[in-house]
Amino acid sequence: MATEREVEQSLKNLQIDVTDLDVRLEFAERRVRAIRHTTFIEEFLEGGVDPISSFLDYKLVSSPANPPATFIRIFADTDNSGHLTQRDSSGSEIDLAYLDADAIAAVEGEATLALSGAVEITGILTVDTINEKTGAAGVTVDGLLIKDGWPDPVVIKLLGEVFN
Repeated sequence: MATEREVEQSLKNLQIDVTDLDVRLEFAERRVRAIRHTTFIEEFLEGGVDPISSFLDYKLVSSPANPPATFIRIFADTDNSGHLTQRDSSGSEIDLAYLDADAIAAVEGEATLALSGAVEITGILTVDTINEKTGAAGVTVDGLLIKDGWPDPVVIKLLGEVFN
């Protein structure tokens, strides 16, 4: 049986400096994480090198749970739109894509569709009523100012004759 002194000496002989091993292990762990990250990204990028011409495929899901407060969640929504949708921590959702008809449908039921700037419409605009923004301003159509009530009298002078 080994003496106490022999056991102590054996333990001293087993002691090694692990500082260098810690540095190597940390490097190896970082390298493994980098390789895993690259592999993860390559699964989503076609060819793994050209993100501009690549795409992501999203599985259609109904509205998922709300993300944490500092995040947003992007998903392909099946609940109401079938579009790519953003959801925040409060549960508010915004469709990230619209078809032409969807853009108008998005404001249906709203009291007001507020547009500003120069709005151009190709085709025919059909409305029941045009209300001027302010009573004093009126509405101008082809240079003719129209206000509430009767239009101002038009005076036409032709060859010296006045017509009202």
